[in-house]
Amino acid sequence: DPKFAKLYEINHRIYKLVKAKDIDALMPYFRERNMEMDRAFFRSAGTTERGFREDFLSELNDPDMELLEISEEDWKTHNIAYRVDDNNKLAWLTDLIIFNRKQGDGSSTYTMKFRWDGKEWILTR
Repeated sequence: DPKFAKLYEINHRIYKLVKAKDIDALMPYFRERNMEMDRAFFRSAGTTERGFREDFLSELNDPDMELLEISEEDWKTHNIAYRVDDNNKLAWLTDLIIFNRKQGDGSSTYTMKFRWDGKEWILTR
């Protein structure tokens, strides 16, 4: 299905940016999500983005955390499970961005849901 192939494509781009630790290229994907969070919790514009950037950079640069590896073969074969809401307009890949502690227990997961606008998937809240 071309529609869900696009879902994998955008998630793959995001994953590669996380892996490359390119926070500046990553942040535009989260623009709608961050703006919605500001509105939902009556925050000043940009508050969620600043906090998200800070938290994400902290995990990216924490020597005790590592990004869960997803092979290029898994991306190529779409071997990553996804979920779709009943209306076929909200979808997400499961277990995409996970930072695990190298030693001991603990992890951090970033769930990213996307809405279909008729042409493309947009990262939303």
